[in-house]
Amino acid sequence: VVLVYKEGRLFNAISRGDGQSGADLTHTVSTIINVPTALNAFETELHPDGLIIRGDIVMPTKSYKRYVSDMAEKGDYLDDSIRAMNRIVYHEDNSLMIKYPLTFLAREVLSTDPGTILDQMTTHTSCVEYMEMLGFQCLPTRIVESDINTINENINSIYQQRSSFPYPILGVTIRADNIKVQEEMQAEASSNTRAWEIKLLYPMRRLIMRVEDINWTLDNHDSIMPSFLLLDTTN
Repeated sequence: VVLVYKEGRLFNAISRGDGQSGADLTHTVSTIINVPTALNAFETELHPDGLIIRGDIVMPTKSYKRYVSDMAEKGDYLDDSIRAMNRIVYHEDNSLMIKYPLTFLAREVLSTDPGTILDQMTTHTSCVEYMEMLGFQCLPTRIVESDINTINENINSIYQQRSSFPYPILGVTIRADNIKVQEEMQAEASSNTRAWEIKLLYPMRRLIMRVEDINWTLDNHDSIMPSFLLLDTTN
């Protein structure tokens, strides 16, 4: 999701969509409690008038478990947090957003205005700290590491702790922290992909499931669709 601020106030929110166009989520995003409608400490001239915050809407584990339980009582068995979140975000009104709160996590800050405080930032870490100062919540776990030999240890450490995080953790992102290094790496890249960033997904846990029940429902096109109630029988 891309948040656009003008003079320190939320102007609109747009989904990334297909990269060319996305849905207007301004009204929906404004109900997410940790999305600031007015930014902190935005009275100085150094701050850009136009500010762009890129990030992700995530579904906290508590909200997901409550939503799955409520849907199961209605015969709708869901085991995918992304599908659950999309149902809530694109619901016809914001009633589900209130009942099952979502969270916005900021990742990047941009501006088209020259001569602002962003021009003084030399690392991604400083950009994250700037977003936190403005009132945004960023990724809960960040490690700045100068020794490449310990990166794998950090990846494994996060993997072991991920069940204790308030959000589903599917993997990690490794990126160059220095912005100048990012630009140099990107200049040598042969494609538009980020040459200075690597995304690693954690291995999926193998489950042995047993079908306990099957319910049949009609979708929006009047097609009959099965919903399976599955029981985890993994030893």
